Amino acid sequence: MFKPIDTTGHDFSIWQVDHDVNGNARYVAHYLTIPFEDDDSQPFHINQSRHIEAARKALYGKRYRAEWFGGGIVFQAYTGDPVKHVLDAIERATSN
Repeated sequence: MFKPIDTTGHDFSIWQVDHDVNGNARYVAHYLTIPFEDDDSQPFHINQSRHIEAARKALYGKRYRAEWFGGGIVFQAYTGDPVKHVLDAIERATSN
């Protein structure tokens, strides 16, 4: 099951994917759609690696390895609202 979540008014996209083995809802965000600041003085591949790591840590997630998605971070939003979870993660990451 791949269900897009409504993120109208935001610059990122989230999809709901199959539940984990314990029945917890899981969501995936593509790391390039999460707006973090990049260091313009670094080459693109270094910026990309830092961007992925910052997004993963902020979302408390793991790398999503499904081939259909191509570069996602899987996370669980226990608050019930995955959009709020991503917004909180962006705020945490940019405040550091």
